[in-house]
Amino acid sequence: MRRLALPALLLLGAATPPPPVAGRTPGQDVLQVYQEFCLTRFPRLEQLKQGVAMHKLALASPAAAADALQGRHGKAWTINTEAGGHFTIGIYTAPVLGCIVTGAAPDDDDVRKFFNIDVQGLAAAAGYGKMDFPPLKQIDAGGHKVTLQFIGTLGDKQRQAFVNAAVVGEDGPPQIRLSREFADAADAK
Repeated sequence: MRRLALPALLLLGAATPPPPVAGRTPGQDVLQVYQEFCLTRFPRLEQLKQGVAMHKLALASPAAAADALQGRHGKAWTINTEAGGHFTIGIYTAPVLGCIVTGAAPDDDDVRKFFNIDVQGLAAAAGYGKMDFPPLKQIDAGGHKVTLQFIGTLGDKQRQAFVNAAVVGEDGPPQIRLSREFADAADAK
């Protein structure tokens, strides 16, 4: 299997997760995957296709795609990282245009802190204006505890949201869900 030279030292499209790399965590890797695909490449669909081709990503299994897309029309791919992370990248187009990275990763202060820094950096670079950073919420969804942060743009600029959610199940690590979506595909530029 060919290793690709990326800042995150990602091994993409592997059939089974490789052993963890000292000093890296799945939490760091999920942020780097989110940054590349949802913040840098998305919503430019051609750049997303180039990223998928460049990293030779495999389509996600029907179950993983269904979990990532949650009933929305779109496509999903899998990505494995050298730190042992296994994530699904989903791009959905209806009813909203969105990008999501989901998989097992810790829901901790570092993930939330760097997620906020990444969103703030994108907002400043793209001239989105003021962003609304509400506090985290704890909600119950279908018998599962969910930690949720919903960051939105203020005013009448591009109507989009950045969501950091973690669903805590009864067994295993939290299922982290980092997404970016536009209220209307016409808002995406």
